[in-house]
Amino acid sequence: MQIPLAFADPVVIEEVSLPLWRELFDALGWPASLLGKSESLTYDEIVLSFQRDVLSDELLQAIETLHDLGTPEGRETISEMLADRQIPSGTLPQGLGERELALRLFLSQRTDGALAEVFSRAQIQIQEGNHRRFNDFIGKKPKHIRDLPSKRQTLERAILEYCQQADLGNHVQLRDFDDDDGTCRFQIMRSHHTRTPLAVMDGFASRAKIQYRPVHADLVRYEPALGRLRITARASSIVQFYRKVFGRVLFDDETFFDGPPVCSLSVLQNRGRAALANHGVFGVGRVWMTECIWERGDRERLNFYAADCFDSIERLKLPLSEGQLLQAKFKIEVIGKSARPVTVTVRVPSRIEVSQVSHENLVNEVLSAIGIRDIHARASEHDLWNLYPWRQPISTWRYCFGADTDSLVKKGVLAKTQLAYIEPAAHSGAGRILQAEQISPIEFLGVSLTPEIPSQSLSATDLDGLELTVPAFQSHLREVLSITGNATPWPADGWFLDLGVLSICEHEFRISYALRQPPRDAAADIKKLSASTTPVLLLPKGIKDSTGITEILLDKALPDCQRVVRDIIAASNLVGQVSALLTAPRNARLIVDARLGKIWFDGIEIAELKPETQAFRFVEILAKSASTPINKHDLAEQLSPGREDGDQAARSAKTAANKLIKAALETKGLGFEDPFRSENGRYRLTVPAWLVD
Repeated sequence: MQIPLAFADPVVIEEVSLPLWRELFDALGWPASLLGKSESLTYDEIVLSFQRDVLSDELLQAIETLHDLGTPEGRETISEMLADRQIPSGTLPQGLGERELALRLFLSQRTDGALAEVFSRAQIQIQEGNHRRFNDFIGKKPKHIRDLPSKRQTLERAILEYCQQADLGNHVQLRDFDDDDGTCRFQIMRSHHTRTPLAVMDGFASRAKIQYRPVHADLVRYEPALGRLRITARASSIVQFYRKVFGRVLFDDETFFDGPPVCSLSVLQNRGRAALANHGVFGVGRVWMTECIWERGDRERLNFYAADCFDSIERLKLPLSEGQLLQAKFKIEVIGKSARPVTVTVRVPSRIEVSQVSHENLVNEVLSAIGIRDIHARASEHDLWNLYPWRQPISTWRYCFGADTDSLVKKGVLAKTQLAYIEPAAHSGAGRILQAEQISPIEFLGVSLTPEIPSQSLSATDLDGLELTVPAFQSHLREVLSITGNATPWPADGWFLDLGVLSICEHEFRISYALRQPPRDAAADIKKLSASTTPVLLLPKGIKDSTGITEILLDKALPDCQRVVRDIIAASNLVGQVSALLTAPRNARLIVDARLGKIWFDGIEIAELKPETQAFRFVEILAKSASTPINKHDLAEQLSPGREDGDQAARSAKTAANKLIKAALETKGLGFEDPFRSENGRYRLTVPAWLVD
């Protein structure tokens, strides 16, 4: 099989001597493109072979060992396991570097049972802390790269310039590879910050500092079919540079890869444990969450560590929907020789860390099947429930309240405040990862809590926020619904607001507003206040399970009085017992209630339009026809059957109706325009109407 791209690291390959590579290939089999090249073998040929050849499972395992155990941590682990099994340290060759020691152990354990146990134990221990980190970004649209050779040179120059300016040295080598599916891969070998460790050189007894620049191998992959860029960099600080420079060089747009978030954990908030249960990926068993970070508001951040986080969340009755999951660690059972699960850490909006690089593609498939890794992922939408405890940036409140935000500020419903943590403007969906530390009376430093997003200077304006004043919000809702009776004050941390009693004709309803997601015993809480009145719960957001009382789902956080009344009437089966004025749509200007014999125009009752009169019947017939024109003669026949004076009955009825409507409107200081247009021998209603007969 072909190895993952991360294993074809030229730095790692060059840290192993060519004689040892020959010994390894002699023992495990030579890759196809290297056959016959034992004497002339070069590092470049090995790199290209790992990129192109199909390798045996055992050779792949050897290369994985090189990465997992060929590190300072791996050397320490091997030494610990040798001591634990009471195996002399001289069993393996001495004086080798970490990479070569790991390969020597791999070769030796194939024929030595004691070393095979050491090898197995070392792998298990090192995999617990060994992760490969990826950052995925989505472009503005899928797009193919044109003239790649010249752009490769431009990229190399741009990266070299960045390294020189950032004190990362002046060595950059960039290789590019094209896959059959059009994917473009870039391998970047570059120098990094100078190191001056204290060391003892061979042949010298004294200590001395040695100065050198380590070489990092970063990997970038671009998938034109999806417009997705994957960056694998040893230094998190360079990720954002790669994101910008690849957009600028490849597509003349530095912000090209500033697309929507690639990772979102909202599916876990919406579906809970069930989201992990039915992934349907072949070769994968159980998936469970062992760590997570949950953020609520700008002052609460909870870190969970558990055998299964959802057990703790359910036991604590944590309302996940009120905040945002920022990070989660998963264990994934992969069917195979090893019983060790693959560990995957996801940090929104773009970072993925995998414990076993060989399972990278399988992990991507699992995350996509669950709905965590998705090119259409979006940051969580804002609503009143997930904004608790209601300290948010001004822009977030505008998303929730829209055009009403400014008026709510003036009324004191939203009060100005200064936020302690904020989300970077350039990294939507990352969460509030900038902690504000004051460094002068007017300046702040936003200390980043995640490595790939840098800290940045902030002004007091950047920290401007608004906080919901709940008692003032309660008073405002009562005003909107025209409720004047008594209401119970809001208890601190209560999940609903009591708004008092709303009277609709002869019926009374105790209105409550769900500030937060209703708990399981919601009905009992509300019924305590209702007494003999019918309880009604206003919901600014839908819920999965009914509370058991009358629920009215609002179309926005602030209710519309007319719509609320209309919905209560419909939910209580009172449509036949109330006037048409209460059930009419908001845009209806002409309302006719034939049962009660009443007509309203622009909300004003036209009391002089009496039932059984031709003027009333004229308005009723036009309302029933809506905007469909009616022949004047036909209308006259309906008003006064048998008359032989043409359309006189219709004309007289119209004149009388207009006269009465005009008089009623002028009494209220309103103007009047004829709503019954006469054209081509017909009458047509020109205003929206609502008729109940």
